[in-house]
Amino acid sequence: MRRGIAHGNDVLDLVENYCKRAGLPPAPGIVELPHGERLIHAAANQFGLVIELTLAAIEQAFLNGARQLAPQDFARAYHLRTACDDSFNPFVIPDFYRVDARQVFSREQR
Repeated sequence: MRRGIAHGNDVLDLVENYCKRAGLPPAPGIVELPHGERLIHAAANQFGLVIELTLAAIEQAFLNGARQLAPQDFARAYHLRTACDDSFNPFVIPDFYRVDARQVFSREQR
């Protein structure tokens, strides 16, 4: 079992609850396990970063006048946080496990 999958449902519950609080319904797939795995991996398995990326994605949706929280909101939030282009954005590329998010966020702390 890949690391983080054990907490996938907890992360999905968190995203769903933040969407409810924001009054912004999740797009299809956002509260499904594949997206949860992607979010956990993108956050380098750090729960605090999962929360930060989720809130930033919701903010992006509101700034763009979206009617629902969609994958592109997470992609934009990740890009704004990391300055990584699409080829290293776990919310854009199909094989997101090839991105070492720990390296991305350790670079951010320098």
